Amino acid sequence: MILILRVCCYASEFLPSPKYTIDSVKGVPLVEIQRLCEQVVQLLNPICVRLDPRGSLVRVQHIAYGGLAAGSVGRMNGFWESVSCASRVAQRIGLHLDSVISASSTDEMDKEMRRRTFCNLYIWDRYIRIPCPDLILRAVLTLSSYLSRHLDRIPFLSDSLNADVLPRMRLPDSADLPSLEAPNAFTERILRARLAQFWRNNRPPRGLEWDVMAAEARYEEFCSSYLATLPPAFALELDKQWDERLPTLPMQRQLLHIATFELLC
Repeated sequence: MILILRVCCYASEFLPSPKYTIDSVKGVPLVEIQRLCEQVVQLLNPICVRLDPRGSLVRVQHIAYGGLAAGSVGRMNGFWESVSCASRVAQRIGLHLDSVISASSTDEMDKEMRRRTFCNLYIWDRYIRIPCPDLILRAVLTLSSYLSRHLDRIPFLSDSLNADVLPRMRLPDSADLPSLEAPNAFTERILRARLAQFWRNNRPPRGLEWDVMAAEARYEEFCSSYLATLPPAFALELDKQWDERLPTLPMQRQLLHIATFELLC
């Protein structure tokens, strides 16, 4: 129930939209929908915690949606706190361990949702971002469409990313694509997780003078171990053959390229 309310609250942040220009749903103002959803969540959440102190996948998901809703309206401290809370619950239930995921359920879809949830959490833990408010600076950075500055926070999750807990299923959203080489709706998130892992494991030491040779070595390692392994649909010299079949692919590609450019900078 809380997860559904969180989804509704988060989704309502993006209305009105070009396709839905009315600022109400069935006569109820969007602001009121957001307020009521959040109010019921605040009432139900303590009850759920008392009934199940350890937590669950659903709790991680609803906390994450709450964080996304906070981030979408610029409450970045709220987003950071949600990532912190979701990370603690995820670690408590072993969401980062393949052995726990495998033993938790015989339902392959449930296992995949666990992997995808952890993948998103790992990315957000690395990219805790705050929107750039300066219009002049934003204009300067238009070549990457949109860049953000990072909150100065220490990541909650381990730097390591076990390949066993990365998403692996091709769900119905891409089942009609004839080639196994075709990207699916979650390919970009997996590539973002790998990107985050590379820079978490190869970041320059703090407090030392800038080492040009070390920086060049890191860049060459990045090109050979990450950029060179990107699938054609996401490579810098890209292949657009799947763009018409997957309408969100160009946007996903742009998000990955922006993140890559930002981390290189």
